[in-house]
Amino acid sequence: ASGRDNAHGFGYVDPLENAASNGSATYYAWDPPQTPGLRFISIDTNSEGGVIEQSSNGNIDDPQFRWLKRELDAASARDQLIIVFGHHPVRSLTSDVPDEATGPCTGVPDSHGHDHNPGCDLDPRNSGPVHLGRDRFSGDPRESLVELFDRYPHVIGYVAGHTHENNIDAFPRSDPEKGVWWGIETSATADWPVQHRLIEVMDNRDGTLSIFGTLLDAA
Repeated sequence: ASGRDNAHGFGYVDPLENAASNGSATYYAWDPPQTPGLRFISIDTNSEGGVIEQSSNGNIDDPQFRWLKRELDAASARDQLIIVFGHHPVRSLTSDVPDEATGPCTGVPDSHGHDHNPGCDLDPRNSGPVHLGRDRFSGDPRESLVELFDRYPHVIGYVAGHTHENNIDAFPRSDPEKGVWWGIETSATADWPVQHRLIEVMDNRDGTLSIFGTLLDAA
C-alpha cells in the first residue's frame, strides 16, 4: 500500500537485533501509514527448543523481551497507541523450553544446503530466561507478557492465532486508572467456521476508545 518493498515485514527488523541474532531475529515494529498515531509490534512467539508437547505452545526469549520493552518505552514516549501481534495468545504462551534445547548448528550442510541439525539455534545469545504469558507459579521471578503490558497503558490490544478459536479476553490492569487491554484471537481460515476478523479502533470523541472485532465469513 505504501509502494515500498518491506520484505513481508521482515524489512522492518531492527538492524542491531538482526546482527546480534546472527540474522535470525524475526520480530519487528512499524508505523502503519494508514493509521497515524498507532504503533504495530510483531513478536516471534515460537518455542524454538523443539521439545515435543511443550513447544507446540510458545514463549518469548529474553533478548526479544528486552527489545519489546524498548519498543514499548519508545512508542509510549511518542504517545502512540500500541497493538502487538504474535502467533500464540497469552493462554498458549506456556512453553518453558529454552531455544538452546534444540542443540547447536553443526556448520555442515547436507545435499540440499541445510544444516545437518536443521532446527538448530542460530542465535548466539542466551535465550533465557524465557518469558511466558502468565507467571507459571506464584513468585515466578520472570516477567510475564501480562505483567509487562500491565505497565504500559498505551498497549490496547494483543492479536494472536494458534488456537483456531474466536476468543476475546479482557486484561484489566492492576492500576484501574490505567484501564484494560484486550487479547483478540481469530479462528483459522483452514478450519471451520472459516472466518477472518476485521479489527477497528474507534475514537469515541469522549476520551475513550472502542475496539470492534467484526468476524467475516470467507464465503
